[in-house]
Amino acid sequence: MKRGLKIVNAVLFYGLLVLSIVLFLFNLSSLSTQSFAFASFATSWFLSWFLRKKKFYQERYFLIINLALWLGVAGEMGVYYSNLIYYDKAVHLLTGFIMSILAYAYFRRNLKVDKFFIFLVVVGLAGVWEILEYLIYIMFNIPTEGVYANGIEIMSRIDDTVIDMICDAVGSVLYLSFRKESSMV
Repeated sequence: MKRGLKIVNAVLFYGLLVLSIVLFLFNLSSLSTQSFAFASFATSWFLSWFLRKKKFYQERYFLIINLALWLGVAGEMGVYYSNLIYYDKAVHLLTGFIMSILAYAYFRRNLKVDKFFIFLVVVGLAGVWEILEYLIYIMFNIPTEGVYANGIEIMSRIDDTVIDMICDAVGSVLYLSFRKESSMV
């Protein structure tokens, strides 16, 4: 089982790298999609490095991270973000759930943490993500905020940001409300 997870993680990890290189070299997509694919690979690499450095790396957690990143890339490539209005919200809901799993597993090793602390960590990380989206939009004019359908804005940038953070928070509450204190992650 561990070997299988390791292989799947390697395929997902290097798949992000190969995909971003192919998209860039052959100009197969917009700059936004190319950037998102590369940023997903960079995020996967950074989290792998960070988790190993903190002696917290486990294949099952890395699999969850890689699958979440691939959901984002699929949304960009398949134009789900612009054609399926609630795709972004579903991804944020799932991301809040996943961040809660990882935060709880990480912090419970050395600290006695309560669920409210984990909730605050997840909301804080969601806030950092939304700030990064804003900076990408401002610095590179890549539309990372707002919801558009056929080029028409159907949800403003501020509404999109706030609802994304609410979805992350709800995902966290869902995980934390069903999690028993004594059970494994």
